[in-house]
Amino acid sequence: MPLNLTAAATDALCMAPGSHSTHASRRISSRMAALLTAVVVLVAFTAGTPPAGAEESFTFTGGGWGHGVGLSQYGACGMASAGSNYAQVLTHYYTGTRVSGVAEPANLRVLLAESSTFTLEVPKGSTISGVGKLGSDRTVTVKPSGGKARLSGGVSATVALPLTVARTGAMRVSPPGQRFDRGHLVIRAHPEDSAKLRAIIGGLTTRDYLLGLGEMPASWPVEALKSQATAARTVAVVKAASSAGSDHDLKGYLDGAYIGYEVRAQAGPTYWPRWVNAIDTTAGKVVTYGGKPIASAVYSSSSGGAPRTARTCGGPRRRT
Repeated sequence: MPLNLTAAATDALCMAPGSHSTHASRRISSRMAALLTAVVVLVAFTAGTPPAGAEESFTFTGGGWGHGVGLSQYGACGMASAGSNYAQVLTHYYTGTRVSGVAEPANLRVLLAESSTFTLEVPKGSTISGVGKLGSDRTVTVKPSGGKARLSGGVSATVALPLTVARTGAMRVSPPGQRFDRGHLVIRAHPEDSAKLRAIIGGLTTRDYLLGLGEMPASWPVEALKSQATAARTVAVVKAASSAGSDHDLKGYLDGAYIGYEVRAQAGPTYWPRWVNAIDTTAGKVVTYGGKPIASAVYSSSSGGAPRTARTCGGPRRRT
């Protein structure tokens, strides 16, 4: 749909103060810098020394960032800035769909990372299985040891897996190096590699999950935020329905950038209520096709104005 905004006006609205405070925005800029560096290196290797009088300038034409399938986050910002509501944004990018209500999953499990070592900054009053309640803040290192978890640092013990931590406040888990203030932490044995463990946040409501999703700056227009919340909720609903037999429903680094408490910390008191409002006012809403949540409500930073289907990207032949 046409937008009544100049490129400069859209950029100003979609890069408002605070918009660089999310995981997604930092990821965009760092990846773009890496891409430009790679291009410069490639040119240096392939161009060689040009013959006298040869053209020494290069022009690159393109647009978009990410896989280009489904919702364009910058596009959603632009549409919302031009007056579109979140349902119009979603049905524009997910062609032939509707926004409908469903029951939300109540016990989501998000895989944070897989590693041979985890470091936990556990707040006072938290309870670690096999250890008990902590009387002070502790930094604890967790490693696999003969089918169990070996704890060192602030706590010295070897306990059974899975290890659970019922925290009393925001707890940093490294990797991924972020703080989490909802649900509880579970450290499990890796199903395929005895030298590794898995860190999973369990016991999340769908609202809890969305509150910790750092995909879109909370300073952006509220209808764009609603479209992001609804797309991510759709992913959560579908993943939860097909995760039987797995120790997690969602991957916090693949199915959406789940960064927990960092979303609130980065948004600050000015913008955090906007993200909360976007989630609460779209509660239960998902993108549907033929009466069912669409199988792949994927999203990426931008599409250069022309979103692609999963089929053109080599993915499943399903409507996106």
